[in-house]
Amino acid sequence: MQSIILYLTKILSIDVAYFAKNSFWVSFRNGVGMIAGFLLSVAFARLASKTTYGQYTFVLSSMYLVNFLSVPRFDFALAQAVANGADRSLLQTTRVSVMGSLLISLILLIVGKRYMYLGDPGLGHGFYWAALLVPLLLGLNTFDAFLVGKKKFDWSARFAALGSIGTAVGLITALWLHAQVAYLVAVFVIVNGVLTGMLWWKTRTLMKNDRTDPEVVGYGIYLTGLALMTMVASKLGNVLLSHFRGAEILATYAIAIIIPRAIQNLLQNLVDVAKMKLA
Repeated sequence: MQSIILYLTKILSIDVAYFAKNSFWVSFRNGVGMIAGFLLSVAFARLASKTTYGQYTFVLSSMYLVNFLSVPRFDFALAQAVANGADRSLLQTTRVSVMGSLLISLILLIVGKRYMYLGDPGLGHGFYWAALLVPLLLGLNTFDAFLVGKKKFDWSARFAALGSIGTAVGLITALWLHAQVAYLVAVFVIVNGVLTGMLWWKTRTLMKNDRTDPEVVGYGIYLTGLALMTMVASKLGNVLLSHFRGAEILATYAIAIIIPRAIQNLLQNLVDVAKMKLA
C-alpha cells in the first residue's frame, strides 16, 4: 500500500497520503451532519407542524443574516495565520468576533421585543434565547479555523460530528416532548453555544507560541466584506419567504435544501484541505 501511495504521489505531483487521510475526516464530518440533518427533518415532519418548523427556521435565519458582524470570514484568515505559526491569532480574532456577536445580541433583543409587542411571544422568546447565547455560538466559533490551520482535520471532524449529534438528539427530544418554537430555538442555541465554548477552550490548549499576525484581523474583515452580499443573500431569502409567504412555505423550502447544502459543504471542506496544504 505504501508503495502505491508513493507511486501516485510521484505521478500526480501531490501528497496523496495527506489528501487521503484528511479527505476521510472531511467526508466523515459531512456524512454525520447529513445523517443527523435527515433524521432531524423526519422528526420535524412527524412531530411538529409546518408552522413550528418554519418559525424555528425563521429565527435561526434571522440570526445568521446578521452573522457578518462577527466577521465569519476569519475562518480562512485565521487558518492561514496559524498555518504560518501565529498561534495567538486565535485570541486576536476571537476578541473581534465576540465584540461583533454582542451587536448581534442587541439586534436580536430588539427584534424579540418587537414580536412581544405584536403579541407573538413564541417568536419573541425565541429571539431572546438566540440573543442570550450568540456570543458563545458565533463569537467563539473561531476554534474550527484554528484546528484547520493546525491541519488537525480529525479534531475538527470529531468536534463537528459531536455538534451535529448533540443538536439532533436535543431537538428530537424536545420535539418528542411537543416543545414549541421558543424552546426549540433554546435547545439549539444552548447545545451549540455551550459546546462551542467548551471546544474553544479545549482548542486553546493547542496554542504553542505567542506569535500574532498583525494582518489577520484586517484580512478577515476584508474577506467578510467581499463575501457580504453572498452571506446576506443566503439567509435573506428565508426571512423574506417567511414574511411574504408564511412559515409553512419556508418549512417546505428548508427541508428541500438539506441534502444540496450538505453536498455544498462537503465540497467546500475539501477545498479547505487543499488550501492548508498550500498555505
